Amino acid sequence: MKIRNAVVKAVTFRRNREVSWQTKISELIKDLNNIPSHVFGEHKDCASLQYFCNGQQKEGEENLVLQLQRAGLLQKVENAMKRIIENADSLLYQFTSNSVESCNGIISKFIGGKRVHYAMKGSYQARVKASVVQFNTSRALTSVCRAMDKKPPTQTEIIENRNI
Repeated sequence: MKIRNAVVKAVTFRRNREVSWQTKISELIKDLNNIPSHVFGEHKDCASLQYFCNGQQKEGEENLVLQLQRAGLLQKVENAMKRIIENADSLLYQFTSNSVESCNGIISKFIGGKRVHYAMKGSYQARVKASVVQFNTSRALTSVCRAMDKKPPTQTEIIENRNI
């Protein structure tokens, strides 16, 4: 949790700075690289980052970095941080997968999950199209088709009437 909290604080701090986007990304990458050392009690680079801390050991804090290095755990933590560091720009943009997951949930509702095989006769495509329209417009596909003076696909009407 301490590593996660440090990542969130670093992202928030760098996002709110009044500097160029490239500077924000490069400073965030430095912060993210420093997080394992900072969290485990080694503050040698903290002061130069002008964010994490003043570089002084906190009262009662133990420097665990050497012990973690000897046990081979620090390298594993740093390897796990590489994925976060590679996505530093996405962190600053605050990208999430919530909208994708929401749309996938609607698609799953329309196709009935994994219970039935709908790949025949274009049924799957009709269901996915209906799901996308419903996700994007918050309206059922038949009402969108009628608003455009078009006849909705028969398969879509059957699906929507079944779900009413």
